[in-house]
Amino acid sequence: MQEILSRAPGAPAPASDGSWDICGLPTDARIRYNPYSYDPVAGSTVARGGWGVLCEGDHAYGTEAKKSIHPPGWPQVRNSAGDLVWAKNHPYARCHAVGSQLGGSGDLKENLFTCPQAATNNSWMKRVENQKRIKIEESGNAALYFSTPIYLNQSDAKPSAVIMQVYMMNRATAMITPFCSVVIPSRLGRPGDVQNGNKAVTDYVQAKCKA
Repeated sequence: MQEILSRAPGAPAPASDGSWDICGLPTDARIRYNPYSYDPVAGSTVARGGWGVLCEGDHAYGTEAKKSIHPPGWPQVRNSAGDLVWAKNHPYARCHAVGSQLGGSGDLKENLFTCPQAATNNSWMKRVENQKRIKIEESGNAALYFSTPIYLNQSDAKPSAVIMQVYMMNRATAMITPFCSVVIPSRLGRPGDVQNGNKAVTDYVQAKCKA
């Protein structure tokens, strides 16, 4: 990975001792978003998440989701003329695969997927992402991060869950060590069930993802 990223546009030159700081790359060279593609279970085009090398200070480059972007699975209704239009009143949000507080873009559709506001795009989800950001800033190292939506429901382009995997990375050598892996459910339900379920997930992350 170090060899691949060292050839990216804007890559810094190696130091005199041959070491190379991966965080010298701009965020758009370190964070990648997978293109939308067809999923046989969902029966349609779906979001595929993103991955990247995350560094201290990346949160300054993250952006909120553009409201003009409608990810796969975004609700539609028929108007009085019978035409399909984007729904206005619904419980869904535009979730980032790579969170804005991790440097993820809300301007690129590939980084956005449709998720329930209460179940996924809420304070519990942000707490998980903030834990990763704090770990990066406290350690002074980087993190290799993967965010992968999974689809289990027939004919539904909204993810059933999102798998988030993090490996701490030495900035100079690109050597990695596992940090944590967590599955965030992405489903509708009663507010109490959703909140308690996500709190359990967050508690699991805090217990299992400490270095």
